[in-house]
Amino acid sequence: MIGISTLILWRQMGVGGGVFLIVLAQSTFIICYVMLMVMARLQRFDRTQEEAALGLGASRVMVFRRVTLPFLRPALIASAGLAVLQSIENYNTTLFVRGFETP
Repeated sequence: MIGISTLILWRQMGVGGGVFLIVLAQSTFIICYVMLMVMARLQRFDRTQEEAALGLGASRVMVFRRVTLPFLRPALIASAGLAVLQSIENYNTTLFVRGFETP
């Protein structure tokens, strides 16, 4: 159902089937799971760690790289694994979205 509806929607907008549409369809479906996992992890984050790093003279990029990203790493790794498994499970979506183009 997802594959057919995605193909119909994007065909009406002038985008034919192919690799671009496959990536777009899989991404829009899977990003929901990824965002749920990352947002759940961010809700437990203590913002005072960022404020302390900024107070000690770190730039915003360094705070993200040294404080926020290591905190999010488990959620990012788990969501990447889940995204791969969801992509494999939704192989039928790929077949429908591909359209009549053959690789």
